[in-house]
Amino acid sequence: MSRHVRSGDSGAEPKRVEILVYNVSHVDIILGALRGDAAALAGSGASDLFYAAEGVGKTQILARPRFNRFYPLTSEIESALQELGDAARIIDCEYDPDEANEAEDADEGEEELKTCRKSSVESLSQQPTSPSESRHPHHRGNLMSPAKAAATAAVGVAAASGVGDPSSSSSSSSSSSTNASETALPSTSPRASANESAVIRATSLASCASTRSLLSLHGGPVILPVGFDFHERPIVEDSWDALSVRKGDDNGISDATNKQTPRLCSVMLPLVSQLLFTWLGIVEDTVSLDMEETNAADPEEDLQKVVFLVSGSGTPRNRALPVNSNSTKAAARIIKAFIERTCPSVEVVCLDSGLDIFHYDQNVRFCNDIVLPAIDTFRHPLVVHYGNEWQKRLGMTVALTDGSPARLAALNAALRQYRPSYLHMWQLKSFWYELRFLGKDLIFQSFETMETKPPVPISDLEPECRQVVDEMRKYKHEFVQAKAAGSLQELSAFWLRKTRKVVLSVLMVHMDNEEEPRFYRGMNLEVSMPTGSLCSERNVIGTALASNQTLGRREFRYIAVLSMTLDPPAPALPPSPSRHTVSRADNSTLAMDVSSRANTPQPNLGRSTSSRRSITDTTPENSPLLRPMSATNTGTNSRFQGELNPIQPCGACMEWLKKIAEVNPTFKVVTFPNSDCHEAFVQEIG
Repeated sequence: MSRHVRSGDSGAEPKRVEILVYNVSHVDIILGALRGDAAALAGSGASDLFYAAEGVGKTQILARPRFNRFYPLTSEIESALQELGDAARIIDCEYDPDEANEAEDADEGEEELKTCRKSSVESLSQQPTSPSESRHPHHRGNLMSPAKAAATAAVGVAAASGVGDPSSSSSSSSSSSTNASETALPSTSPRASANESAVIRATSLASCASTRSLLSLHGGPVILPVGFDFHERPIVEDSWDALSVRKGDDNGISDATNKQTPRLCSVMLPLVSQLLFTWLGIVEDTVSLDMEETNAADPEEDLQKVVFLVSGSGTPRNRALPVNSNSTKAAARIIKAFIERTCPSVEVVCLDSGLDIFHYDQNVRFCNDIVLPAIDTFRHPLVVHYGNEWQKRLGMTVALTDGSPARLAALNAALRQYRPSYLHMWQLKSFWYELRFLGKDLIFQSFETMETKPPVPISDLEPECRQVVDEMRKYKHEFVQAKAAGSLQELSAFWLRKTRKVVLSVLMVHMDNEEEPRFYRGMNLEVSMPTGSLCSERNVIGTALASNQTLGRREFRYIAVLSMTLDPPAPALPPSPSRHTVSRADNSTLAMDVSSRANTPQPNLGRSTSSRRSITDTTPENSPLLRPMSATNTGTNSRFQGELNPIQPCGACMEWLKKIAEVNPTFKVVTFPNSDCHEAFVQEIG
């Protein structure tokens, strides 16, 4: 296995790096093969070789290389593309975000595409949102559908790369043409023929200055590049045995008059195309928001976009076959050529693991020895220039499409330190069956949504858990009353004089010989910083044991934690007239006040004098987009800027709780999204 090392860069280092890690698998490649007398059409233009509108005669069949012939076939295709060079024509395919939304509305039971990080909550025809500090990597929180993100990127990339003829109109581009930039794979959807004027073709995009304005004016579907046509240099196979033919297309093969050997003339990469342009749409939106915040003339110059293509092979069961017969290495190089042709601003790095993609230990070694060092070549300049701020300038996205479970598990474990987002292509064969992209097939999941359970309404909690929440509400009410009466001067002046922030805790225990549970209350103390502070959780455990020395660890049920402040409440922000309804990946709908959210102070939550961290990281208390704790926040007092809920136990307290959970795995921690305590997070200790 050879390690890829990036050559030294010249000029200024990028201010931000966005990385997409894509595991190349066998489902990425779809081949187009001529059948019957279709070979006679090879000289009449590529557009004659593909499916036209529904009901029109089909001259090509779709097939995939068989597992044990994958590497030889993809290597031949790679050689053909290298010989043709720029003469290898690009195949396009319809992508309709609006149709994807209709499909989602029609089938609510299906897991649907709902959110996308870093993209605007407003439609493309509306005014962009106000800048915010909570988007990924430093712009999380503004949401847009990934279908729209892919459409936006497709338009922008087509314009940037000069794909197509600026003088071509959307209606004329739908007709057959032999021009390389206009080679199209039309959709089988009746909507395409009924409303061809609404189709935004790549050929009409080069002269468009604004992606957003183009989409808002035209609407309708867009055209994404999907692969290469190489019919001028076809690959002739000895038989159809090397191919797995799409069901329905195999009828032509069984016909005695159509038993000619297959002539491969196109390769399609639908999963790569849809996922790539969705990711680029997300990145483009981040760049646009940066332009608003920094007034930069061209922030694209400070952005580096990198795609890592991870390939490998498994040991074949048939020992007579070559060991690399199923390797995806050549497929990765085909994908690399496709990305470089359609997205010249994206840098592509191919990393091949060699054998044993089915063995977990080999994949772990590959990730540690090759993948992580290759990523570090892009991270290192950010660390040198920005120090501990590098994490805000490095965005990591992992593509979940197909591949060996051992490979995907190892990649996920290795990249977890980067807190990656995920683009999950859960339906892999929409193009295979329908010859078009469906936006609902791709689901975005941020690292936060993968790591954090959503808050649960109090009414939906288990009866015992509701009891501890009710006790916390009583405790909080008494605290608020004492604060309003001015009875907490000593607490503010001495016991909590360092941060003036109170952490309340309630411990629920249920003795085996008693019918009703017992509740104990605790609070943090910060008497002397050199001697260390006393956290609320350890305080309440000590209080419970002091009250009952016979208390056993198995009798602990819940510990609830809530953060309050001794400072007077900040003046309420005026209501904002701008509200937007946004769909989320959990199928819920939330209303976001964009202006007030953008103007809300964003606390930089780090380690306090009590050595605890917050699960919200940089998100304000009342924000519906909750975020887990950050492993890098280490400021002494920054954790207590503003009200901090939900609040997680610190490292020392967590060690105590883990010791209890060793014999009592049902012991849980209860935290709250805010001090209203209308919802709660219930988390197991582990």
